[in-house]
Parts: sequence; structure tokens; C-alpha cells
Amino acid sequence: MVLADEVYEFLTFDKKSHNYFAAIGENWYRTVTIFSGGKLFCCTGWRIGWAIGPEPLLRLGAIIQNTSVFNATTPC
Repeated sequence: MVLADEVYEFLTFDKKSHNYFAAIGENWYRTVTIFSGGKLFCCTGWRIGWAIGPEPLLRLGAIIQNTSVFNATTPC
């Protein structure tokens, strides 16, 4: 399984294009890709993001997110 951090996917150099790991071969089936609205819109304090990937993997992530965001100090 791959957790692909793509929050800076819009930031490229030398006119190169960004390639998503999940778009290469059969990687979609084992990749959860993370994006950030805070980075995209230059509002890093927002802490707003989203993930895309296969539904079974996202379901597990939703369970973790639902039980951990209300108390950030415990995991830290």
C-alpha cells in the first residue's frame, strides 16, 4: 500500500509536469493519494484536505479520521 502525499502537485520546475503515482500502471488499486486545500490556496492554517483512492482503503482511513481528529494530543 502507498500513501502518496500530493499536496504540492501544482509546484513543478523547468516546465515539467507532475505524474501521480496512482496513475502509473496498476498502482491505483494500492494507493491513497492525499491533497491539501490549504497548500493549494495558500491558506495553510485551514487544515482542509482530501484523499482519493480505492473505496476499501478509504473506508479504513475514514474510521481512523473519525475517531482521532477530535483529540489531536492523544496520537501525538
